[in-house]
Amino acid sequence: MTFVRLCIMSYRLSNSNDMLFSERIRTLRNKQGILQRTLAKAIGVDIPMYSRYEHGERRPKREQVVKLARLLNTDANELVALWLAEEAVNTIGHDKMSARASQLLLEALDKKSVTTQGQTSNIAPPEASEHQLAEKERLLAEKDELLAEKDELVAEKERQLTKMEGLLAEKERQLTKMEGLLTEKERQLAARERQLEAHISEARAAQEPPAAEEDCTLWQAPAVDAAQRTLVRLLGDSRLPHYEQGDARLVMQRIEDDSVDCIVTTPPYWSLRRHGTDRIEAETLQAFINELLRVMAECRRVLKPEGSLWLAMGDAYDNHTLQAVPWRLAIAMTDKQGWTLRNDVVLNTRQNASDNAHTHLRNTHECVFHFTKQPTGFHYDADELRRVFNDVAHLGDKSNKGLMPADVWEIALPKSPIERYITAPEELCRLAIVATCPAGGLVLDPYCGTGTTCKVAYDLNRRSIGIDINADRLRLANARVEQKSLSLF
Repeated sequence: MTFVRLCIMSYRLSNSNDMLFSERIRTLRNKQGILQRTLAKAIGVDIPMYSRYEHGERRPKREQVVKLARLLNTDANELVALWLAEEAVNTIGHDKMSARASQLLLEALDKKSVTTQGQTSNIAPPEASEHQLAEKERLLAEKDELLAEKDELVAEKERQLTKMEGLLAEKERQLTKMEGLLTEKERQLAARERQLEAHISEARAAQEPPAAEEDCTLWQAPAVDAAQRTLVRLLGDSRLPHYEQGDARLVMQRIEDDSVDCIVTTPPYWSLRRHGTDRIEAETLQAFINELLRVMAECRRVLKPEGSLWLAMGDAYDNHTLQAVPWRLAIAMTDKQGWTLRNDVVLNTRQNASDNAHTHLRNTHECVFHFTKQPTGFHYDADELRRVFNDVAHLGDKSNKGLMPADVWEIALPKSPIERYITAPEELCRLAIVATCPAGGLVLDPYCGTGTTCKVAYDLNRRSIGIDINADRLRLANARVEQKSLSLF
């Protein structure tokens, strides 16, 4: 019988340390490529327990054996028989009476087979079982061949993939090399472009006339021997104004550094540059502004760090266009010379008889710029400014309380005894001096004309220096102060 043979084979296998059931399920699982985890989960055990089944260390239940046969696509009866045979081997295989036990087992099974012959049984006839086993073995052999062919095909695919990976790697190396070549070409082209741009720039520079060097005197006063600067020291403590005839820039070179407390001035108008000796030597607007900048550079040099500059200027038309002369000068002073612009006061002069144009509005104001040498720390008497402003504006309030004056001042221009000559209003000079010149301080006017600034400084108990190129104007200036001093007696 098949089972008898299985028992005999089991006995023999047990002596050679091989297994029947455990070895079979392990072989079938490996051939079919099924994981232990899959089978363990299907029969309801964990992976370590299933591993013991395959190594013959533990024995599964019969219903688990049937499930394994279905999962491994093998005959359930045969697998159960192997399971039973292995149990028999485990029971008698290692006993010294195992040979006799096997003989008795064969006799008992032969008798049971005779008594049960003809009846329905789950065990097939020996001939049929042997035939099925042979068929199974043939199928398994075919399956092994198919698996071997499959393994060969897989190996071939892997070889092809490896070859393809090698080709791809070679392509990538070639692409990397090409990218490196392109990068080098781009670098060479960029260098060539830079060379061409440099050649073009050199060619253009060769064709263009050389640029004129910037006049540094526009931004900074020229250096002079300090021994030649003695004008302030020679004044002493006298309150009488000191007048100097000559070019403002040249005369100011005799004034010591950081020696003046306050500068109040009204330069000649650009529109009146061709009348008499009041004009500034300049044929173009830019030359006019440059000459003023040279004077302003000297003003910055002689002004004390806490001092202030008040610059009053009117604008002018040229070729039917308003030239913005005051602002051109103010911007250059702040940008290039380092002045701090504190205020731009609109001086509403209420009238301007000289402006009779019919194509634009009458110009009745001038710009009054308040500059300081440094952003902070300058002298500024706000209380005195408020008090004097209330008097000038005829507000009736003689105190120094209330808000600061606004930046629009309504001050009428005084009537000038000289034709085509505008005299600065004394009220403007008084406001500037009381606000930014301490008592007993020194006031400078580089374009003093008839001496309004110096007269007001004298009235306010300040020393003063006036400079003008016109000798007749200086004689009038001296006469104004002489009359004032004689009236005291």
